[in-house]
Parts: sequence; C-alpha cells; structure tokens
Amino acid sequence: MNISSEMPQPSVPAIVLGLGGLIPFALLPFLALMLDAEHQALLLHALVLYGAVICTFVGALQWGYAIRGGSRRPWVQYSWSIVPALIAWIAALLPSVAALRILACLLLVCYAADRAIAETELSPQWFMRLRSVLTIVGSSLLLAASFISQ
Repeated sequence: MNISSEMPQPSVPAIVLGLGGLIPFALLPFLALMLDAEHQALLLHALVLYGAVICTFVGALQWGYAIRGGSRRPWVQYSWSIVPALIAWIAALLPSVAALRILACLLLVCYAADRAIAETELSPQWFMRLRSVLTIVGSSLLLAASFISQ
C-alpha cells in the first residue's frame, strides 16, 4: 500500500543525477583493476569514502520524511536516519575489503528501511523503483570491488 503523490514518472534530474551517482561506483573499481597496487589501494579507499557518503545520504532520506510532519513514527525515522552515517563512518575506518562489504550491505538495509517507510509515507510512485535500481547496482559494485586484490 504505497501512498503516492501525483508525479507518476521520475523527473529528468532525478534520473540523470541518480544514475550519475553510480559513476564512481563503477569507475573507481575499473581504474583499480587497471593500475598498480599503490594506486589500487588509493582508489578502493576513495570508493569506501564515496560509499560512506552515499549511505549517509540515503539514511538521511528518513529525516526528510520525518521533518515534513505527520509522520506516524517520528522517533523511529529520526533515529534511523543517523544510523547509516554512524555505521558508514566506522566502516570507513576499517580495511577496504571489510568496509566495502559492510557498505554494500548497509545500502541494502537502507533500501529495506525506505521500502518499509514508503508503505506509510507520501512519496512518488517512481521513487522506490529508482531506489531499487540504484541500490542494486551500487551495492553490487561495492561488493564486487571488495574482491579486487590489493
């Protein structure tokens, strides 16, 4: 039971910027495969940091839902919105392999949380479809990058 707003299709900026946000997820591991071990480690660390930023961003979506008012679970939403940032911050302190795997899982958990909230919050119908594509691609690339030897 998705309570949707009137906008049936995603706007061009949402599509372009959403898909554009996947570029570092693909480009950094690709470059890491092409370069020497020293550059590989730097590129994978850059991917960890980018993944942490994105996890923080998607976690903050819950804050956005809650500040609109009328939330059925404001404490849950406000509280959850900071959890991905804290987990991502800790992950960024770990070795790249562990960090990339944690971040891949965290993106999936954030998606599940958004999906649960989308059942009761007003959101465009297209939002979760776009989020699912972005989440699947982003988390898959993070996980795949975790297998690049350093």
